[in-house]
Amino acid sequence: MLINSAQEIFSKASVSNNLFAKKIDYTSLNREVSYFRRAIAQDLNAQLSPATAIITSEGNVHVLGSNDFRDYMVKWTDIVSISYGIYHSVGLHHNGTVSACGSNDFSQCDVNTWDDITEVIAGGYHTVGIRGNGKIIASGLNMDGQCDVSEWEEVVQISAGIRHTVGLKKDGSVVATGRNVEGQCNVSDWTNIARVIAFNAYTVGLKKDGTVLCTQSHNFDVSDWTDIIDISTGFEEIIGLKSDGTVVITGANTCGSHECSKWDNIIWVSVLNAHVVGLKADGTVVCAGYDKWGQCSNVADWEDICYVSAGLGDTFGIKKDGTVISTGVITFKIFGINTNVQNPIPGWKVFDDYEEYIYQQGKEVLLK
Repeated sequence: MLINSAQEIFSKASVSNNLFAKKIDYTSLNREVSYFRRAIAQDLNAQLSPATAIITSEGNVHVLGSNDFRDYMVKWTDIVSISYGIYHSVGLHHNGTVSACGSNDFSQCDVNTWDDITEVIAGGYHTVGIRGNGKIIASGLNMDGQCDVSEWEEVVQISAGIRHTVGLKKDGSVVATGRNVEGQCNVSDWTNIARVIAFNAYTVGLKKDGTVLCTQSHNFDVSDWTDIIDISTGFEEIIGLKSDGTVVITGANTCGSHECSKWDNIIWVSVLNAHVVGLKADGTVVCAGYDKWGQCSNVADWEDICYVSAGLGDTFGIKKDGTVISTGVITFKIFGINTNVQNPIPGWKVFDDYEEYIYQQGKEVLLK
């Protein structure tokens, strides 16, 4: 019955027809775009040469950049998700096992015996996974207790900051452990949470009623946010996408990043470091913030885009034909300025059939 339900929801006539309706259903469109969330993983370490990884529908991995893990990651197969830590990266295989590469100074890569994993996240110097029974396993630096998760149960989603770990439970409550100097683990009274994000030294929760909670209210004021359907977090900003296709932002106004509050018709937002990227319902892209490497200005002519992701100094887009396009510092260093502004990255293709990819990714979410 569940499979039939998924087929109905993700039928080929589903979300794409919303664009031609009088009133755009931004929530449905955002849900469709969210199925690409696992397709691109951004390196978080600016001290190394940053890299970006993409996962194809066949589970193969491509890495753009020159970090120390690249040669290992491209050999991984049957991958469904990738997560970057500070000096390590982890990949979840379709069969529930995990691969890791990079620094293992704190045993953060000791995951070769893990199995039945449904989600894996790299924290700063630790790795956390959810087992099929809702219990949690962790390995790595435990100086602040960020790996003390063995007693957690009925967890449906996890997230990890530099030195803390957060879990969303089946009942909508949240558990956290690790460094709490900045209050990032003060989530014990949170309820009715739909999604949780631990980033750097703060934690954000999106509630089922469309409001948002944040542990660092002095830096990020989300107290008056309503009708939020998705959130994206960065080093200095938190972005909220509203059900009417507009955007709200809190945090530092880095290089004019708050200009995104003027956007409309947005179905997806992404922020990481000083620039914000928005995907519009018509497949075009808007951007605000730091633009030294053209990560903002060079997206003005992008079209037919189905997913965007902001990196440390780059912007990546997946087109509806499955190819990947990019602009920014990595693109400049590898291809030369403007080489890849409009042309897809050679050899990179996430999928061959857009509708089939959406259906398969959506089905996995429902079955999870």
